[in-house]
Amino acid sequence: MADGHAYVLVHSPVAGPSTWAPVAAELDRRGVAVAVPELTDDGSPPFWRQHVRCVVRTVAEDLPPGVPLTLVAHGAAGLLLGVLDPVLRDAGYDIAAEILADAGTPPDGRSRLDQIDEQAPAVGEH
Repeated sequence: MADGHAYVLVHSPVAGPSTWAPVAAELDRRGVAVAVPELTDDGSPPFWRQHVRCVVRTVAEDLPPGVPLTLVAHGAAGLLLGVLDPVLRDAGYDIAAEILADAGTPPDGRSRLDQIDEQAPAVGEH
């Protein structure tokens, strides 16, 4: 780790970890520690819990506790940051920053799937 800092690049649950491949490669080239978890689930809700487990497992495997982390979330993964922050802190990590990349948080406590169901019911059903 070049500066003792690491990045956790979390892809949107509807995309894949390859969306972060160019960024991860560049950070690695510069000697910056990076973890790119793959969000998977077993097809049954609640998906977010399974996604959080994927991130925590990858961070624990790839980065030592105590390392300051910047969590970078793409798309709907932004919704996971509110849970990831305290869980990773409990595991001994320092969350230095959180970055939303083309991501947002749900208004009025609704999930992203709730919003999709309202805005594009056919897409939500799919």
